[in-house]
Amino acid sequence: MARPQKQGFPYFNMDVDFFDDPKIKMLKARYKSDGITVLFKLYCDIYKNGYYIDIDEDYLYVMSDDLSIDEQKIRQIIAYLTSRSLLAEIKSKTPHGMVTTLTSRSIQQRFQKMSENRGSKRNILVDNKLWLLNEAETNSFIQVRTVDSNYDNNNNKYDNNPSKYDINDTKYSKGKKSIVKESNCITDDKSFSTIIDFYESEIGRTVSSHELKTLQDIVVIHTEPLLRKAIKIAIESGNKNISYVRGILENWKSKGLKTIDEVDNAQKAFQSKFNNNKINNRVAKAPDYTDKDYKSVDTDDDIDIDELTKKANELCNRQTKEIEKKEDYSWMNMDIESIKSNQGNL
Repeated sequence: MARPQKQGFPYFNMDVDFFDDPKIKMLKARYKSDGITVLFKLYCDIYKNGYYIDIDEDYLYVMSDDLSIDEQKIRQIIAYLTSRSLLAEIKSKTPHGMVTTLTSRSIQQRFQKMSENRGSKRNILVDNKLWLLNEAETNSFIQVRTVDSNYDNNNNKYDNNPSKYDINDTKYSKGKKSIVKESNCITDDKSFSTIIDFYESEIGRTVSSHELKTLQDIVVIHTEPLLRKAIKIAIESGNKNISYVRGILENWKSKGLKTIDEVDNAQKAFQSKFNNNKINNRVAKAPDYTDKDYKSVDTDDDIDIDELTKKANELCNRQTKEIEKKEDYSWMNMDIESIKSNQGNL
């Protein structure tokens, strides 16, 4: 069996103005030295492998131990790197489950540059599901092909299903633009970054990896104005859960609401109906005095005065007899001598 071609490198080049990049400055400002450390660790692992790295729970656990950085913080940093286009996250389905791959356009451009010496001797095969550069950006010695489903040059397994970004061996950027044209949704990095900043400013903290993943799913379905409005409504209702935002958007979609005006009109109609029902429930139904059969329960015709007086007298007599039974009036029958005798005893 032929030996697999080596694509990794023992070292990689770094631009001297690396720390002048505004994205790197933001990374350092948000996550301090941990952000830079995680990024360099990923760069080392990626270039050691070639132009990408597959990550899973074990990889993150080992990285956390190697760098002495909390695993959850590493997840947040990776999510931030993908949101700022410093890395691209690609998911592929395999017989063993989903595989998450990290790479980027800049990494692949540097990979090409570092592979020129090898490329002069032989062609270098890359996976069309992972290659992000379009045809014009890809050097002639780079052969973009569908990698065998059971074995590739880096001993990683894939199937032939398209990746999350539907990357093909033609122009990645062209496919990206076609999505924008068809759905009018957010797919460019700048707009998505703006949405991330807007959401973070509303919830008052950095987005989690789960929230970032959910936003990535949302923005390819719903327009930016509707997403912003849904976030506002969720925050005003006291609910900062990203799932609540998604629920609002799905509700609008099920009702066929596609613009802000349609949403506003639907909300006004609902509020008007709610207020009318509230007023109707509060107003008591007035009696119909014109009805010939109407009779007030307070009329004197309903009361028998003689019967009421009789019952009142009977009650008074019973109470008087009860009082007399309890009182002792025998002292009133005593004679004078007994009274005097009693006085002497006193």
